[in-house]
Amino acid sequence: MAHTQTLNSVLESHAVLLDTCFAMQSGFSEFVRDHASIFAKNPILVPSLVVKELVRLASDGPGTCQVPAQQGLTALTELINTRQAQIRGESSDVFADQVIQRVVEQHMLSRDIVVLTNDAPLMRDLHAKLKKESVRSRRSLKVIKLHAKTQKAIFFRPRNIEAGLSTAGDSNGHVASDSMGKNPVRQHAPRAFRIESKVARISEKRLPVEDKPVTGSSLKCTDGTAVVLGKQLAAGGEGAVFEIVGRSDVCKLYFPDKLTEARRDKIELMVSHQFVCRGICWPIASVADAAGVFRGFIMPRAAGQPLGHTLFLPHQLQRIRPDWTRRESVSLALHILYCLEDLHRINVLIGDINPQNILFAAPDEVYIVDCDSFQVEGFPCPVGTVNFTAPEIQGQDYGTFLRTYEHELFAVATLLFMILFPGKCPYSHA
Repeated sequence: MAHTQTLNSVLESHAVLLDTCFAMQSGFSEFVRDHASIFAKNPILVPSLVVKELVRLASDGPGTCQVPAQQGLTALTELINTRQAQIRGESSDVFADQVIQRVVEQHMLSRDIVVLTNDAPLMRDLHAKLKKESVRSRRSLKVIKLHAKTQKAIFFRPRNIEAGLSTAGDSNGHVASDSMGKNPVRQHAPRAFRIESKVARISEKRLPVEDKPVTGSSLKCTDGTAVVLGKQLAAGGEGAVFEIVGRSDVCKLYFPDKLTEARRDKIELMVSHQFVCRGICWPIASVADAAGVFRGFIMPRAAGQPLGHTLFLPHQLQRIRPDWTRRESVSLALHILYCLEDLHRINVLIGDINPQNILFAAPDEVYIVDCDSFQVEGFPCPVGTVNFTAPEIQGQDYGTFLRTYEHELFAVATLLFMILFPGKCPYSHA
C-alpha cells in the first residue's frame, strides 16, 4: 500500500494550481494563512483568467457571488504581492480551467501536481486525465478542496468522484475524502426548472425595435451594468454574436424581426436560474437597449469546431487531427454526456441535439451552443434535426409540443454511435 501523504507534504512537493471556485470559498484566506511558510517557498500558480473571473464576479456577478469573489480577490492580491503566488496564462485561454488542464496535460508525466478546486466537473476531468496517463507516469496528481461545512482542506479520492460517496476526513491531515463539493461559481444556482406537461402560453408579439446594434453600441445587462459591443463574430438566421469589450463572454443579439415577447420571457426565465456549468453556453444575463427593450443575452464564449465539420468527416478529421484515435473519441463522448447530465439534472432538455451545436477543442474540452433553443419548462425546443429525431415525432411542428426524455435519449444514442463510428449513421445501409 502506498504511504499516506499529509496535506503539508503534498503542498511542499507538488506544483500547486489554483481554480476560481477555491479562491471564493470562505475558508480560502485561512487556508493560505495557515500554509504561508510553504507558499513562500513553493508559490501557488494562478491562471490569469482566475484573476479576471474574480474581478468580473466581484463587480457584476450574481449577488451571491460578489462578496466571495471580492474576498478571494483580496486574499489573492496579497499572495501575489508577497510572492506566494504567481500568475500564469495565455491570451488564447477562454476559461481558467483551460490553463489548469493544459498545465496538467503538459507536466503530469514529469512533475507532481496538486489542483486546488471545489469544481466537481473539473475534478472529474482531472480524474479522467489521471486514469489516462497512469500507465505511463509514476507522478502524482491530487485534488484538494475546502470542506463545504468546516472549510478545512481535504483531499479527494477518485472513487468518491466517481461514486459521489462521502467519508470523514482524517483529523491528522492525511488523505481524506468528501462528497463532490459545490462550486461557488455554480452553487448559487442549483435550482431545477419545473417539469411541465403542456406548452406554455407563448406570445409571439413583436417587441418595438427596428435598428440593429453594431460594434461600439452600448447595452445594459439585467443588473444595470453597461456592456459595449466589440467585433461581430458570427451571424445566423436569428441574430448575430458579438465580442464584449473587456470581457471574455460574448453577446447574442436577435434581429428585430425575431424579437418577440416569448423569446424575451424564455431568456429571462433561463437567466433567473443562474445556471453556470463549464462547457454549456447558458445565458448569463439578458441585455436591453437604451429604451429598456430586450435585445438578447450574454453567454460564455465557445471554442473549437463543430462535430459535423470534423469528427463526422473522417478524411477531414485525419487531416486536422492525425493523432486522433478511438480513445479520444470515447473521452469526447464522455465529456458530452457530462454536460447532458448537468442539464438533465435541472430538468432541461436540449431538444435539437445535432453535430453543429456541439463544438470541441480537445477530447476533454466540449462546448454546447444555441442554448436559447433548449426545452425549458413550458417553452419547447422549436427546431430539430431529422437524423436525431425520434421516429414518433418526425414531421411534426416542434414548437407545438414538449419533448420527453425518451425523445432526448434517442438523439443521444444516435450521437454516440456517430462519434464512435465516424461517417456512419446507425440506420444507414452502407
